[in-house]
Amino acid sequence: MTVEDGDGDGGRGRKGGRREAARGRALHRRSSKLQQLERLVEQQPQQQQEGAEEKEEEEEEEEEEEQQRSGGLAAGGEANDDDHQRGEAVVDCGLWTLDMSARTADDMDIMDILVARHKQREHAQQTRCLCLLPALSFANAALKIASALSVIEWTPEQIAKESFYNGSVTIVNGGIPNLFSDTTVDLASNAETQALRNYASHKNLRIIYTISEVAYRIVADRNKVPAASYLKGKRIGCIQATSSGYFVEKYMESVGAKRGEYTTVGGNTCSQEPCGSGTFPAMLKAGHVDAVGFWEPGVELSARAIGSGNAVFYQDFAVYREIYSLHSTTEKLHDPAKRREIVSFVRALDKALLLFRDEPEKVYARAANAVNIQEELMRAVWPVHEWPGTIPADLPDLLAAEDVYVARVDNRSAMSAATLKGLIDKSIIDEVRGNGFE
Repeated sequence: MTVEDGDGDGGRGRKGGRREAARGRALHRRSSKLQQLERLVEQQPQQQQEGAEEKEEEEEEEEEEEQQRSGGLAAGGEANDDDHQRGEAVVDCGLWTLDMSARTADDMDIMDILVARHKQREHAQQTRCLCLLPALSFANAALKIASALSVIEWTPEQIAKESFYNGSVTIVNGGIPNLFSDTTVDLASNAETQALRNYASHKNLRIIYTISEVAYRIVADRNKVPAASYLKGKRIGCIQATSSGYFVEKYMESVGAKRGEYTTVGGNTCSQEPCGSGTFPAMLKAGHVDAVGFWEPGVELSARAIGSGNAVFYQDFAVYREIYSLHSTTEKLHDPAKRREIVSFVRALDKALLLFRDEPEKVYARAANAVNIQEELMRAVWPVHEWPGTIPADLPDLLAAEDVYVARVDNRSAMSAATLKGLIDKSIIDEVRGNGFE
């Protein structure tokens, strides 16, 4: 009897020990599961969803096995259908949603705890996310620029993009017309001729920053054109209705040759030797033209085509210089987020132009690579380029004079000086220099 009583007490003790052990294991799993789920909330959205689902499935299987071994005595008891229906614990910060659907009473207890904790932090989380969203939007925004990728003048944009601009920027081949044909284009670079041409029909166009000023040159064989006055009556290669055509007209006026007292001949550009038939260097060498007035490196290559020793150059910075600028539209400039990007890119351009002006050795090769020419050729034409990073004080007067030419070739009336003042917007430069409202 004593033995029986002893055996009975011992059996009950052993069973109680097993129940306590099972309950302890379940509580340990419950605590671990809560910690794991809370860590998942802090992880990336995809990791949260995948990890939570995987872990939940594994632990449900373990739970069922343990309940079977312990006779269903795991902590938590039976599920109450009224209190523990399937549900969701959702952490929604505008960036992700975590679904923790419960299937057991233990799951639901854990979920309830987690939900309660997150409800306490919900307002703070949402406020924090709302504050971060503008920054995230700005960081992910992409600036798009259309530039004439075959000309040297655009190359500071590439250096600014590669070395100084912290945002995302795409530079595509094109120019000012892209601002009006493609609404995703924010900036465009071209010479002043194209600015005038497009401003005539798009009064929302703005010149915001001058990247380069270039003293164009006319090259000829010194044996045929020993002085500038000998250009009268000659055939001069250029492209009409562009800065090349305007330069030739202005320069010829400066040496006393009126329109009709010389002939302009169109041709194709060349940026790398050998230059094929129909390009200005080949035309000068073949005698199809007597001189070439163009942007670089076409003029330098034309000189080499006839032999550098035979070439003579004519230029006058005071008569004509190309004003190669960055442009945008009033709509882009009035958009606060876009304006911040534009200001940041102009700041980057400022830093790039410092290298172009003061440390060109650092950019010769990179600039040459951007336009696919030899570094030696880039060095040869560098001296005719200036890199101001501003808006010239005499730009309004220059635009008024040049629009007479552009209007004539475009068969329209010239714009007034008052109208042309609206083409220039110095506010971005003022903001970059610290004189604006930033």
